[in-house]
Amino acid sequence: RPILNAKERELCVVSALAAMGRERQLISHLRGAVHVGAFEAEIVAALQSIAHTAAHAKLPDAMRIWNETRNRS
Repeated sequence: RPILNAKERELCVVSALAAMGRERQLISHLRGAVHVGAFEAEIVAALQSIAHTAAHAKLPDAMRIWNETRNRS
């Protein structure tokens, strides 16, 4: 844990959950990323990081989840 700060950890988790299509956990960690100070551009970049992986098909859902989560806050 000392290698990454809380924001960096949340952004990594956001990317991983988006790639796995884990909607409920993704929502929680998107909120967590905002709570620890992640900027919208950083969150979008974390989500878009899956665009060139085998999980690229999950990106539209991940972006939808982010937009819904952001709009609820």
